[in-house]
Amino acid sequence: VSLMLHCADQKQARVLYKKLSVGATKAEPLQANYFGIIVGSLTDRYGHHWILQCLGQNFLFDRVI
Repeated sequence: VSLMLHCADQKQARVLYKKLSVGATKAEPLQANYFGIIVGSLTDRYGHHWILQCLGQNFLFDRVI
């Protein structure tokens, strides 16, 4: 089971990722993917898998459809 958080902006995503990272296993650092979506994932110290994402400044909607 994974928990996905869609963040309002990159700042919120980075703050949440940093807080959840304490004692966590980082699977994927926060970074922009091909579509310009900022995404990262980790497993926290309690074993919960988190996926954080937000639309980046260079989000390209035409690549999605």
